[in-house]
Amino acid sequence: MTYAALQHWLAAEPAVRRDLPLQFADLLQDRSFKDSVVARITQHPEWEQVLKPPRPGAGSRKTTETHETEAPR
Repeated sequence: MTYAALQHWLAAEPAVRRDLPLQFADLLQDRSFKDSVVARITQHPEWEQVLKPPRPGAGSRKTTETHETEAPR
């Protein structure tokens, strides 16, 4: 499968292309396909998370700081 073969789907309306990165993530192993997606990432923002997945544990840190204010008496 090539970028050119999928281009119509990749450029479809957001509801159609939303799940394409999960279905075709293996195609990113093909350097040509990946380079084509990266070169047009503004047209394919849904691929961002597949191309740059969050690091494990990122964003799940708990903070011990609280910002509570005491109510006036």
